[in-house]
Amino acid sequence: MERNRFKRLFSHASHRLGVEFGAVLIPVVDATYKGMPEEQVSHGISITRIAQQVGGAFGTAVLAANLQSQLIHGPMLDVASRANAFNYTFWWTIGFTACAIIPGVFLPGNRRKSWSFFEEKD
Repeated sequence: MERNRFKRLFSHASHRLGVEFGAVLIPVVDATYKGMPEEQVSHGISITRIAQQVGGAFGTAVLAANLQSQLIHGPMLDVASRANAFNYTFWWTIGFTACAIIPGVFLPGNRRKSWSFFEEKD
């Protein structure tokens, strides 16, 4: 019973994470190609993917090292110190998110005169 509950929870969390990544990454990739000459799009794709992979690996490594450091300095069997270590690492993720929002504000936007998709455009 408990195992099925965990599987459902994990499945739901994985699905939600995928949707959220898609919602975040699509505007970033779109902004990468906006105004780029057609012959440079392949280079833009490569640079974007490399930056995503390196950034994700770097962020994961920093968070894992941070969590490991917090767990080593506290008693391993004490639940409160483990919770504190995860809490401390969680705030690092909030800091990373805040750092990612700052350049996100400067992404080029799509200024439309009308919000309706059904109206004819000039």
